[in-house]
Amino acid sequence: MSRSNRPPCTPLRWPTPIRAPKSRRRRRDAARWGTIASRPTLTPPEALLRCAIRLTANARDIADHMAVSHPVPRARASAIAALAAVADEKGRTAALELGRRDADARVRDDCERWLTL
Repeated sequence: MSRSNRPPCTPLRWPTPIRAPKSRRRRRDAARWGTIASRPTLTPPEALLRCAIRLTANARDIADHMAVSHPVPRARASAIAALAAVADEKGRTAALELGRRDADARVRDDCERWLTL
């Protein structure tokens, strides 16, 4: 076909979106995505630390160091939680008592809550 005898282009027509009622959309989305957690979930570094501490002594040394000197309170709290998770009852209490003496209120509150569990 040559350029001169080509049929003219017709514009595309987009279909009109048909939307379900709002209540049905909410139910469908809730079923697909689940519900929001009541508390924040673990960040990837926290999950990695909790797994690694069970594998090597070096990871336990890193967690000890993080529990005392990491600048981010959430990282200190997660290191304390990881240490408490692998320790026996006496070691768990000792790790959480370390967190109760922390300078940050969030770490103290988390350790206080974990001691009551």
